[in-house]
Amino acid sequence: MRRFLKRLARLAAIVVAAVILAAGIAIASIEFGCRPTSPVTATADRPLVTDEGYRRIEANTYFTFPEWYIVYSFEDFGRFLETKSESQFPYLSQIGGFWTSYCANNRIAAGLPGDHFEYKMMIYVIGLSYTFEFLIKGAYENTIGRITEWLRGPTPTAEDNYARRVVQDYGAFLNQIPWYQYPFMDKLRGLWRETPFVGPSPVRSVERKLSLSAEYLVKAGYARLIALGLAATSDPAELEIMFVIDGDPAAILAREPKVRLIRMMPENRALLIAPRYQEFTELLERLADQGVNVIEIAGNHRILMSAIVRSDSRPAITGARELFSLPVDARPGFVRVGYDVDVPALATVLSGFSQAGAEVEHLYDY
Repeated sequence: MRRFLKRLARLAAIVVAAVILAAGIAIASIEFGCRPTSPVTATADRPLVTDEGYRRIEANTYFTFPEWYIVYSFEDFGRFLETKSESQFPYLSQIGGFWTSYCANNRIAAGLPGDHFEYKMMIYVIGLSYTFEFLIKGAYENTIGRITEWLRGPTPTAEDNYARRVVQDYGAFLNQIPWYQYPFMDKLRGLWRETPFVGPSPVRSVERKLSLSAEYLVKAGYARLIALGLAATSDPAELEIMFVIDGDPAAILAREPKVRLIRMMPENRALLIAPRYQEFTELLERLADQGVNVIEIAGNHRILMSAIVRSDSRPAITGARELFSLPVDARPGFVRVGYDVDVPALATVLSGFSQAGAEVEHLYDY
């Protein structure tokens, strides 16, 4: 027993050392290999509004993308499982996409004014967690998972279908709510309550129940730790954002019940406030359709936007500069492209993408 414990301790030490080494390599690669190649300046040194809480750090539009990339990754995973199995999912490609896009965004964001340390540390934590999760899942699904999948045959078990629904629900949940608030324990209980004890493929059913139970349990515990840590060290996230438009806002206020007028401004401009995240993207798309010109968002004149476009026909829209391109594994022939967009040109850019048949995915607020 003593010899076994020593071996176990040695193995744990090796794993910890490997994790630390991998984390160091990832951080060093970004910090030294993805620096701005030329001086970068903020696009709105003198914002139109000086109200407290209005202006936000411009760099955060770029630093926000890695968080959303994980959302898209799980959405892609859910769509992928509609027609294929877990063992066929390109886990390494997904991991590479996270770090590639972060590198491209850091080349701009790291050179912008502001204290980025806390935000970047958060990105490294979620990025490394995501990386290790997909490495472990990919290794498992391509060994034990592949064997039980072969024994099962082409017909998914009740556990397979349950896992797919959870992944899809998780991806939808992440669009508006932080991942650590997801009810993993409810999903664990549902796994045992909503699937038969033994199905037509008993080996696969048992293996899925055990592996999914372990996954949900570990995630629930990790989510609890993250939530406690954030509660102790961070302020609650702001759920609304202010922006300035050109023109009378009466029509907007009549059509958009979640938009509020803060005050009218000189030169027939208005300061408005609206919900953040995906709701803000959808609002800006509607405003563009109505011909409304947004002049400034949270004191900034530049914002990151992603769009889903065909890989062989990317639209060239004035005011949108391509930063990175990533394959969408659940949609062969399409890529996710990140664009650096001028806020005053936002209505023109959004209309241009719509006319080109491209799918605007998200505008990353600050």
